[in-house]
Amino acid sequence: GLINLLLRMERLMKQVSVDNLKENDILAFPILSHSGTVLIHADVALTEELIERAINLGVRTVYIKDEKEGIVRENTSDSDTAREEEEYPYRLEETANNSRQIVKKILEKHPYSIYEGKEYHMTQHGFARDMEFSLVMKDNSAVVMKLESDENTKAVYPFDFELKITHRLADNNVITIWEVVNKDNKEMYFSIGGHPAFVCGENAIGAQVRFETKENGIQYHLLSKDGLVQPDIHYMPITNKNVTLTENFFDKDAYIIENSDIKCVSLCKDCKPVVEVIFDTPVFGLWSSAGKGVPFVCIEPWYGRADAVDFNCRLTDREWGNKLAVGKVFSGGYKMRFM
Repeated sequence: GLINLLLRMERLMKQVSVDNLKENDILAFPILSHSGTVLIHADVALTEELIERAINLGVRTVYIKDEKEGIVRENTSDSDTAREEEEYPYRLEETANNSRQIVKKILEKHPYSIYEGKEYHMTQHGFARDMEFSLVMKDNSAVVMKLESDENTKAVYPFDFELKITHRLADNNVITIWEVVNKDNKEMYFSIGGHPAFVCGENAIGAQVRFETKENGIQYHLLSKDGLVQPDIHYMPITNKNVTLTENFFDKDAYIIENSDIKCVSLCKDCKPVVEVIFDTPVFGLWSSAGKGVPFVCIEPWYGRADAVDFNCRLTDREWGNKLAVGKVFSGGYKMRFM
């Protein structure tokens, strides 16, 4: 049962001082910030860089796995195995191996940022979505939420700030407004963006994405397998402002469009707009899950962007990032118009 499983796990790990960690040791548990954000993932072979990072984070002791392959079964009878597989349908070895590969990919996708010589780590799409906002105001047509910097945010992001997000209904529009206030005593660097997803019937195969542009095509970038922006520029031809979505349209992941004159993108069914996304951001993306038959389409306005494959990790050098003077307010957002 579960107790036996926990006892077996305990026998396969040991507590050690961070100073005694060695390369290829495997953490049994992740190292977390106070808010629960993962700073160093478990199930990944440690490198000198990761060990130094743990020391810099002030961690004193950790649990590491005695078995380099993670949690494995002890010898059990056929009846024990059958009963355990009935209770836990995923084999422990497979779960450990899959988890290790997923965590490895997460680490690869999200390189750290460096500011004033210190490393900062956050999960995909930033830290704000992992935090609890406080309610400022709500009525029948709007809600305003606020996030303020504290010791939890300072563990992953170096600045004092206030972020207010407003969602407002106006007729057939949903308006999102971001307000960022620099409450620090130095210039503040940040990125912010939206990730709205739209369903178009059972799937969006055969639907069109319409770009409000006079051009006959769109230049875009793709992501590497590690989730970083590749330097190659690709070209998407469009006909009458439209491109038709096929089953494999998103097999190469997101399309990243930079510095374009396009400020309105629509999702259309039978050539009729279903929703328009209107924005004034310097970058936007198109995305859906690869290999799943386009169950939805994301039209994503960004004041910022994923890092390039050759990025030096310095927060002050981030492409398409924003710089805000002390005490100043940044305001941006986007509008969704439903037809």
